[in-house]
Amino acid sequence: MSNPAISFPTQNAFIEWAKQNAVPIATVDPQTSKNKDDNSDLKAIASAIGDAQIVALSEGCHNSRQMMSLHHRIVKYLVEHCGFTIVATESGLPESKRVWKYVQNHSNDDEVDVEQMYKSGLNKMYSEWKEGRDLVEWMRQYNQLHDNKLQYYGVDIGGFYQNWKIPMDEILHYLQLVDAEYARTLAEQLHPFLNVMTENAKLNYCEKLSPLEQAQLAVLLDEAVERFNTHEQGYVPQSNRQDFEWARQAMISMQLAEHYYRNYLDRSKHPNSSKYVGLNGRETAMHRNLMWILDTQQRERPGEKVKMIWINHVIHTKTETKYQDAIWGHFTPAGQMIRQSLGHDKVFIIGLVYDSGMYWKDWQKPAKRSIAPIPPSDKEHGIECILSAVGVLQYFLHWEKISHLTLAAGMDFLMSTFSMRENDYFIKIQPMEWNACIYLDGVDPATPGALMDKLRT
Repeated sequence: MSNPAISFPTQNAFIEWAKQNAVPIATVDPQTSKNKDDNSDLKAIASAIGDAQIVALSEGCHNSRQMMSLHHRIVKYLVEHCGFTIVATESGLPESKRVWKYVQNHSNDDEVDVEQMYKSGLNKMYSEWKEGRDLVEWMRQYNQLHDNKLQYYGVDIGGFYQNWKIPMDEILHYLQLVDAEYARTLAEQLHPFLNVMTENAKLNYCEKLSPLEQAQLAVLLDEAVERFNTHEQGYVPQSNRQDFEWARQAMISMQLAEHYYRNYLDRSKHPNSSKYVGLNGRETAMHRNLMWILDTQQRERPGEKVKMIWINHVIHTKTETKYQDAIWGHFTPAGQMIRQSLGHDKVFIIGLVYDSGMYWKDWQKPAKRSIAPIPPSDKEHGIECILSAVGVLQYFLHWEKISHLTLAAGMDFLMSTFSMRENDYFIKIQPMEWNACIYLDGVDPATPGALMDKLRT
């Protein structure tokens, strides 16, 4: 079927090129293959990545078994063969210190409540599923044999949408060690806000805090960040550089979380007259946090090339500003900010498109969660129907290998704007926002974490 998003001749020329250049994905299973030739697809992906410092693995859907397992397989190969030492995911940065410590084997097994660590330290889109936990467990086991070289971070706002008490407790605990009087004062000042924002934080911020209270919270967070900056020389000797950096960036992440809530509230109330051009608050936080991770790791590993695998939803790994809808507005994704900060050649973005299958509907709410058919793609303007016409069930395609013979058709495809389905909603995207793409013909819901022990036995 012809897609009106691009001309019929262009569509056919691109599909013919893709049939010749698609690299079939041998398996999504992350377990080590007995046949080394089975890794030829991973070698092709690594070759396409080249010397890039950041590799973004896009999530075309949340909580998909095939996608999460394939990402694990790619991460494993890039760590073992290409020198990558950092994995960052769409989870709150302050909370992720708990997972970071677990992966780094900073505590004995007897001292760690693993279930609580996952629930409090990692976003549900990873912690609730066997496939998400499997990657963390593999990294921990790898570190036990390789001098704890791997790092796991969240790059998102602190508290995410739900609970501000967990990240603020981490920050206040640090401040109690280095600045006890200020820690007591800040805890007292934050107490009324944390009472409201220990659950449903974003919703309660929007509905239960007055404009004056929202402004007061913003001032408290701004002052707290400034306190870290002006007292750095006094705090570090009382603790250590690593703990100080974690605590300061955690506070910055809470400051940016409040900024995002304000951004969201203003665009929700005034989509046509908002002072924010787009829903870009989380994007700013992701960019700032990712750059902090790179800078921190580079200081700790002088002389080495620090390399990161960044796993995040497609909407965040895009690299061009586009108007999405009234709420999203003129959306500037984190991928664009990161690429502009580091340079085009240092960031390699792999998109992910899937065609059909089943998914976890209402996955954020366990009581309402159910398995449902994935809504159909947009047959008029969707990118899915073009990539499915290649005729390979699952494959990797490196856009930048488009030959001169198909350059005109290829560029027409790459620069056209398509609709793309994410879970049960749609975004606009140009393929040129990625360096390459993974296509999966069908996906299934991820495995609930409660079944982990049964499945392993």
